[in-house]
Amino acid sequence: MKKTKQIAALIMAALMTAGSGMTVFAATAQDVINMNPTSYTAGTSSVYGPSLTQDQLNQVAQAVANFTTNYINDSMDNDTKIKAAYDYLVNNVSYIDWNQGEGANAAFGALVRGQAACSGYARAFKALCDAMGVSCYYIHSTGNDHQWNMVEFNDGYYFVDVEANDSSGFDWIYHSSTHPYAYDTAAFPAIGSKSGQSTSGTTATEGWKQDSTGWWWRNADGSYPTNQWKEVGGKYYYFGADGYMAANKWIDGTYYVGSDGAMLTNTTTPDGYQVGADGAWVQDAGQTAQQTDGVHTMRASQISTATIMFNDDELPEYQREVRNGFECIIMDRATSTFSFPSNHNTIDPTGHEVWVYAATAENGIPFVIGEPIIYNFEYDKKYSIDFTGKGMSPTELADYCDRNNLMIDINIVDKEADFMNNSGHNSLEFLCAYANANSVLR
Repeated sequence: MKKTKQIAALIMAALMTAGSGMTVFAATAQDVINMNPTSYTAGTSSVYGPSLTQDQLNQVAQAVANFTTNYINDSMDNDTKIKAAYDYLVNNVSYIDWNQGEGANAAFGALVRGQAACSGYARAFKALCDAMGVSCYYIHSTGNDHQWNMVEFNDGYYFVDVEANDSSGFDWIYHSSTHPYAYDTAAFPAIGSKSGQSTSGTTATEGWKQDSTGWWWRNADGSYPTNQWKEVGGKYYYFGADGYMAANKWIDGTYYVGSDGAMLTNTTTPDGYQVGADGAWVQDAGQTAQQTDGVHTMRASQISTATIMFNDDELPEYQREVRNGFECIIMDRATSTFSFPSNHNTIDPTGHEVWVYAATAENGIPFVIGEPIIYNFEYDKKYSIDFTGKGMSPTELADYCDRNNLMIDINIVDKEADFMNNSGHNSLEFLCAYANANSVLR
């Protein structure tokens, strides 16, 4: 199916460039970058993919340049350009889940690897439109469960949902005045309006946005910060991999953000640690003496001698099972937290962190998905098993893991370990899976 589409796309390109009197957009990657330099600079939360490296962004620029050179010419109006970009993505991109391929939620996945989730399709479509000089917006649903575009046709702004159409096999959201998903209408042009019109909501505004999942920050170009700090009104806020503001947690084991998301300074954190004027944890002598008490002295990197146990109240005593080729701790579907009892373990909390991931395996090789939720290591503290950071209920999380064949990867990471000279071991790792009909309690 895709080979046929690709052949058709090549024929279309040949026909479009063979006619006499037409000037194609003979663009180089640098030409494309020069049109939108900020969006092609790593670390700027580019709307084409906020976490892309500079090399990946350069590859996106080259892919966009190849498209404009082969498919676009001066004789085209907006409608024709939009259709060319739309057809190109439909013909050359296949849908995969956001966590199943490199850059799947970015323009890189769609334009370079040919595989993308809805966000990858939408970011790629914007990259193509930007290079063609067609006004285009990247839209993030208020429920954080879908992305698509608003683009300026000859007669004004309308919706295009490339991924939804590609997956369904027909053009049900193309030049459409409606979309089934809710979005922040105030941040985008009114349907049918044109550039330059004084219409309510025509200009995207920078600022705080809230949906059913939480708070996030919208940049003026429609992108949003991820995996980074941002200063707003003299306070510092941290935004995770999903773009949502973090709250009530440690960041990188050093800074604590409170219930309003702002980094705490010159105070004591809710879990009893002192932070200074710069927000960093102050490791005073009293804390060090308490943590190195002669019993809890081992490092997680000392795999052969360190001992660590979970609290059975949170992780019931099921028999361990092999899942996806790996021995797992088996959890009840009602499990929502885990903790490490101080009276059964020997790890020194100093310099250790608890990382919670989603994990899966292919061909007997495990790998983690997405960014970890990171906590300072503490004994007898209840940590959430929810690696999404979205406050899923135990049942919702269990169902999500079952649908996607995921395990939960809990790591105790020794930040003080010499990774290169310690046989590559700097953590203790536990793979957890949910009980099924064949699971047996001890």
